[in-house]
Amino acid sequence: MTLMLSKSDVGRHLVMEELIDEMEEGFFAFSDGNVEMPQRIRLTTIDGGGYGAFMPCYLPGQGLGIKINTNFRENADHGLPRILGLLVLLDTATGMPLAIMDSTAITAFRTAAVSGVAMRHLARENAEVLGILGAGVLSVPHMLAASAVRPIRIIRVYSPHLSARQEDFALAARAAGVATVDIVASAKQAAADADILVTCTSSASPVLDGRWLQSGACIIAVGNATPNSRELDTTTVMRSHVICDSWRACILEAGDLLIPIKEGSI
Repeated sequence: MTLMLSKSDVGRHLVMEELIDEMEEGFFAFSDGNVEMPQRIRLTTIDGGGYGAFMPCYLPGQGLGIKINTNFRENADHGLPRILGLLVLLDTATGMPLAIMDSTAITAFRTAAVSGVAMRHLARENAEVLGILGAGVLSVPHMLAASAVRPIRIIRVYSPHLSARQEDFALAARAAGVATVDIVASAKQAAADADILVTCTSSASPVLDGRWLQSGACIIAVGNATPNSRELDTTTVMRSHVICDSWRACILEAGDLLIPIKEGSI
């Protein structure tokens, strides 16, 4: 019998510290060639209003599955999240569907857990100040991920869309276990003295000016996945030592890197 799991069902079982460890093991397996994970397939609607992304994965002895996510930018007008989707888990011996689950929370927490792996290895040991550009579904999980691996003392968040829902955002952060979050008035304020800076926006053009960053900052850029859009400006990329989760994926999708390459800047 196939298990059906809602977003709330899934959310009750997502523990950030455990997810970071699991994702680290997953990346070791991926790097060692023990995971079969083709590049995702993206299908864009004829009007360009949204797209579906289809992401299969096979880990011998553990799981066979596919995640289907959709991203429609006008969903807020219909009272819906921009990103929706399902994850289907199949039995590796029989192919029987074991579980069908909402993937929105999984996507947000999985993304932040990967960022947690990066922070664990790349951020300064004494990192205390976390800056976040963007206040969507990825922001609070990234607060949890950073706090799980570094002694975060100050969190500063900026989004041009946050003013109308500051109270709801603060409540969500507290409910997740984040004690204090400062809502700042500009991206520069969030970035200027950040030890770790997360960009998790839906912007198609740079939200970050590389001149704002202090030397040694760890930048986690997760909001963009199309070749013709970017969150990071060229100065940021030129100043950085760039490490990809998957260079094969980035060379196809990461406008943050592809645009500076096209410019001849890197």
